[in-house]
Formats: sequence, C-alpha cells, structure tokens
Amino acid sequence: MNNTFNINRFGLLLRRQWLDFGKIYLIILVVIIGVIIGFYAWYTPSPLKHNNFDNDGNLDMRFRYG
Repeated sequence: MNNTFNINRFGLLLRRQWLDFGKIYLIILVVIIGVIIGFYAWYTPSPLKHNNFDNDGNLDMRFRYG
C-alpha cells in the first residue's frame, strides 16, 4: 500500500462522509452556534443589571473585584 497522501482519495473520503453524516454535522453545527449565541446573550451587559455599570452609567470593564 502506498503511504503518500493522495488529495483525490481524501476528497472522495470527505464526500462520502458528508453524504453519510451531513445532516448530523449540520445539527451539531447549529447546536454549537446556538450555545455560543446563548453565552453571548447571557453575558451581554444590560442597563438593567446595575453591577456592570459604574455610577456614571459607563460600562465597568474590570474583570476582578477585590
């Protein structure tokens, strides 16, 4: 067996994997993007959360308090 990398065989492997598992890959991608958007939405500063803003109404960017 030849141990050199063959781009054509690799392309065929990717195509076969995509045809077999493409729906699963898309679902996983949507879930990961949803989790990332959820974290961003949860940690977005809001004027209703007074702990993220100082007394002047400016966003407080200190990540450590102490």
